[in-house]
Amino acid sequence: MEAAQHLVQKIVGSDKSAPPQPTAEELQKLRSTYEKANQDHVFAFYDSLSSSEQATFYQQLSQFDPARINEITDRALNPPAAAADAPHAGVEPLPESATASILDSAPEDLEKWNNAGLDLIAANKVAVLLLAGGQGTRLGSSAPKGCYDIGLPSKKSLFQIQGERIRKIQRLAEKKAGTKAGSVTVPWYVMTSGPTRGPTEKYFQENGYFGLQKENVHIFEQGVLPCISNEGKILLESKGRVAVAPNGNGGIYEALVTSDITADMRKRGIEHIHAYCVDNCLAKVADPVFIGFSASKNVSIATKVVRKRNATESVGLIVLKNGKPDVVEYSEIDKATAEAKDPKQPDVLKFRAANIVNHYYSFSFLETIPEWSAQLPHHVARKKIPFVEPSTGETTKPEKPNGIKLEMFIFDVFPLLSLDKFACMEVRREDEFSPLKNAKGTGQDDPDTSRHDVLAQGERWVRAAGAVVTTEGDKEGVEVSPLQQDAIAQSAVQIRARGASDLQPRSSGTLEIGAQLSNMLRVWRRLGVSSSVTLHCRTLCGIGSKSVPAPHTLPGSSSPGTASQEPTRRHDDPHSYTGGRWLNRDELQRTSRYVKFDFPALCERAIRACPGANSVVSYEKREGGFNRVFILTMDDGRRVVARVPTGIAGPPRLTTNSEVATMSYLQSKISLPIPRILDWSDDPSNPTGTEYIIQEHAAGVQLHQVWPKMNSEQHMLCTKALSLTMKQMASLDFPAYGSLYFEDAPVDSGLEIPFEQGFVVGPHCSPVFWNRNPGELELYHSSSPNCGPWRDLAGYCRGLMDTGFSRLPKEEAIDTGRTLPLQGSIQDHIRLLEASREVMQKLVEDTRIQDAAVPILLHADFLKRNIYVSAEDPTVITGLIDWQSSSIEPAFLYANETPDFAAPPIVPSDDDEMSKQEQRELKDASICYQTYDVVMTAITPKLRPARLLDPTLFRLFHYCHTTWRDSAPAVRQELIELSARWTELGLDGSCPFSPTETELKEHARHYEDFEAVQALKLWLKRAFDTNSDGWVPNDEWDAVRVMHRKAYEEWIQTAREAEASGEEMTVAKAEKMWPFDAR
Repeated sequence: MEAAQHLVQKIVGSDKSAPPQPTAEELQKLRSTYEKANQDHVFAFYDSLSSSEQATFYQQLSQFDPARINEITDRALNPPAAAADAPHAGVEPLPESATASILDSAPEDLEKWNNAGLDLIAANKVAVLLLAGGQGTRLGSSAPKGCYDIGLPSKKSLFQIQGERIRKIQRLAEKKAGTKAGSVTVPWYVMTSGPTRGPTEKYFQENGYFGLQKENVHIFEQGVLPCISNEGKILLESKGRVAVAPNGNGGIYEALVTSDITADMRKRGIEHIHAYCVDNCLAKVADPVFIGFSASKNVSIATKVVRKRNATESVGLIVLKNGKPDVVEYSEIDKATAEAKDPKQPDVLKFRAANIVNHYYSFSFLETIPEWSAQLPHHVARKKIPFVEPSTGETTKPEKPNGIKLEMFIFDVFPLLSLDKFACMEVRREDEFSPLKNAKGTGQDDPDTSRHDVLAQGERWVRAAGAVVTTEGDKEGVEVSPLQQDAIAQSAVQIRARGASDLQPRSSGTLEIGAQLSNMLRVWRRLGVSSSVTLHCRTLCGIGSKSVPAPHTLPGSSSPGTASQEPTRRHDDPHSYTGGRWLNRDELQRTSRYVKFDFPALCERAIRACPGANSVVSYEKREGGFNRVFILTMDDGRRVVARVPTGIAGPPRLTTNSEVATMSYLQSKISLPIPRILDWSDDPSNPTGTEYIIQEHAAGVQLHQVWPKMNSEQHMLCTKALSLTMKQMASLDFPAYGSLYFEDAPVDSGLEIPFEQGFVVGPHCSPVFWNRNPGELELYHSSSPNCGPWRDLAGYCRGLMDTGFSRLPKEEAIDTGRTLPLQGSIQDHIRLLEASREVMQKLVEDTRIQDAAVPILLHADFLKRNIYVSAEDPTVITGLIDWQSSSIEPAFLYANETPDFAAPPIVPSDDDEMSKQEQRELKDASICYQTYDVVMTAITPKLRPARLLDPTLFRLFHYCHTTWRDSAPAVRQELIELSARWTELGLDGSCPFSPTETELKEHARHYEDFEAVQALKLWLKRAFDTNSDGWVPNDEWDAVRVMHRKAYEEWIQTAREAEASGEEMTVAKAEKMWPFDAR
């Protein structure tokens, strides 16, 4: 083999000139050095080599100091006793003074660090250092790992992604500094190994250095060390070459000096260096937040960490060891240490700062490398190393480890620092750490997981920018080029404390909402949608669902006073709605919730219901969307809850009677922790002047308050307990669909079905059949003429259809100036409703649907805010509140509704902040959902049939009665999808709804309009953190109103430009698309 290689070299030449032949004196001096170190066996075959081979071998041997090799080998094999004994002794987490967390930092701190980092980059004081010595052998590639394509749609390699990131960060710094293009340079120093240097240099050349200037990319090589036998001898790879191995990522320090990299940095005026590994596919190269944070701390080294997943995850940890910053490997700490909990945060690990080899260095520290590099320890890796036997010249391939490779670790420098010169920043794993280590198909740290992580991050970004993403087939996520991340990168900095998928314009107003809207509208000018981002908005926008603003506590300590005759706006006013404002129909929304009643009389009722109490000493007023809640504190310390319905809660008297009857019946039949009812009245002629319910205050704490603090096991156990509670409710039998009442309820004669003693099933009183939304009542002819009860599914469906017809508006009530063509005419809706009726008549004949339609009663709003748990053990359920509108429904209407404690969160989840609660939901969602699914599907017989059927069979039942509110395309789409899949779904005969080609084309045009409108609504909901009605808390109202106005003006201006250029979008159309009237 050696002869063949020599022949080839003679014929084709060599890239490198042959080294000069050593003189006899030079050779003897080198031999003597190795003899003194007892390593002279390496010269066993020297005399048999050709002159050129001797010169090459001499050059290699000259690189090493054999005495030093012996020394570091002995120290690695025989470490000091203090380092070998009890490695976890004296280990503590880093103190808070040395740490920061992206998860917990205030947005203003993140913005401050980001701006400081960009300023340093703009001043050309920042460099990037890449550790890229590895080959892609485990990935099935012989090329450098940085050349690897993880399978992104763009086919970009890791090197290209990182190079483009550097280009983008240079542009961002230029933009912030207001300097011309090309004025900012972030030099890129790429450390390779011997085998990867040539291929890396070639790859960069072939790809034009990825748009960077060649002189600003420096590729250099880390050092190597000889491989050593178990007997301490240097191993020969061949007769004329020592077996060597790279000296580990800790060899970067010596390489920076020997390759003149520090000299180049000094010449350029570099002061701050960001170092990272090539195989981290989510690395934020030249991260300005990290650089700004580290520079502000005036540290020599800073490191990024991610939170350890669990106690058994095999990762090194950044710790304080014997008073110094250090890294301990997972194998170095015992089980008790690994599982220890943080005393301040009992739900997280005490030792959780997982090392990801992502560092900041000050240049002043790197300049001192020659002073301390010799102090770094070497570590032993026992390997099977092929070698040439010095006594025979034969090559041996061992079957078991026969030697060691010596390597240094990059973090072994940490203990050389005092604590005040070291800092640590915790970052989100899903945003910044996705290692590429293993072969495709292993399922962990492989190309598939890395691609998923990159695409998932891109999807979070585009969702935050206002898009709605669904996937087709096996496609996943969205790839966002680093060169196109300008607005996203900047906005992400300001929201990172709450998650990259959250848009938070309220806090700073700097996210250019109008510009984002403008971009949206440019995409939608022809009301089409990019093929790569599909908008599907029915469920995301909450069409057809009631909008309930989140309850906000408004503390009030005033004593009860006399009811005023006109609405006031004091926060403690018991009569007026004071919990927030609306971007749409604000005055109507608030006045609709005004309740005229005698508050002192209500307090008196509460006092009477609490024997031993003499007065109400204080109260808290809490606003809901449909009720006003007062938490009354008595003079004896007891607290009770008095709840008063507003005029939009539901049908008068029936709503209150049914809620109390429902709670009473359930308490009499099954074991549910419902707070005891102390007093109630459904007759507003009582002394208080209003309907009311007074109950004991629920024991424990609200689940939504403690959920973020619960660990994964507690989440699972709590979900199990709640699911079993639902199983209990579903076990009860009912003779009909409708609502539950006391037998003396004010129900019209003939509209009640006798049930058990004291109870009847009467008219359905939920919003499905009794619409009370502000502003909609005046549109309709009347309340639904058919609210039940119904003994069979056919009757229930007739009620739905009658409700749909009753909600078609009067002709004169339609404001054509604000109605888009997609809304459809009244005649269009009549035809749709008639078609829906025919289709539903066929559906209810299907025995599968009949089996899935058993009448059951479940909580209508089974959410964490209505659930109380023990403060000591949050897996114990202590209270279930707010049973308003709970009704007896076909099981299939409940079957596919998943409560928020069990539902995998959407990213970003609806309009909520990306809080710690959501972070934990992301991690625990699969376990919680599986727990819920097992209980609902496997051991709840009445829900099982519906959960096993295709949801398409049931969607029409959810939406057929809201055609006018949702607009014609929404319901027509459901009919079209059902018709297209009729045979596939196993339905008999043919679908009664069979649209023509012309009708389908017309529908497609209107459905595009519909999706565009819903996407706009969804974007506004996210941008302003509001709901579909535009509800905003009081303390944010002024800021949101100003930003809403700016967004609206930008929207209209862009439409004006589109209209002027002859495009389909017009100002009039844009006006009609805008959902809010607070302009």
